[in-house]
Amino acid sequence: MAIELDFSLSPSWNSRARDVDFSTADEGVLRYEAFLGDVGVRIDAVDFSTNWGWVPILDFAMGLETAIADLEGGEQRSVFEFTESDDAIRFVREGDLVCVSTTYRKGQPRLPFEELRAAVSAFATRVRDRVCGEWPELKRNKTIERWLEARSTG
Repeated sequence: MAIELDFSLSPSWNSRARDVDFSTADEGVLRYEAFLGDVGVRIDAVDFSTNWGWVPILDFAMGLETAIADLEGGEQRSVFEFTESDDAIRFVREGDLVCVSTTYRKGQPRLPFEELRAAVSAFATRVRDRVCGEWPELKRNKTIERWLEARSTG
């Protein structure tokens, strides 16, 4: 099994980003209005990528981590619901495997839970590094601090 998680930020959103004070932006702004773009999600030959241009990338990373934590904590099912949409990615744990499906594309690939967990963690780290690198004032934001603290203890 092979899983690829990637993202791209929308150039039109990036041009508006200079108007946001990321050191004090609240969680709603950070999770739902900032860092819009697309996500690449491929598991073997199944492509669940978006080409919508408006996916909140930080929320996606945080939401995937929550979904994986739910599965790790004993839940059999977990769902990530896209903001401003009825679309979702569903995760169903079947022992050491996870079946992944979406409401917007066909396919139900299965992969080892540990592989999915590692890919999600690496993805979230890349998102954090990119946004904090381009907007260093984010490092002073309380929401980001809480997220980073939760990642280090989780």
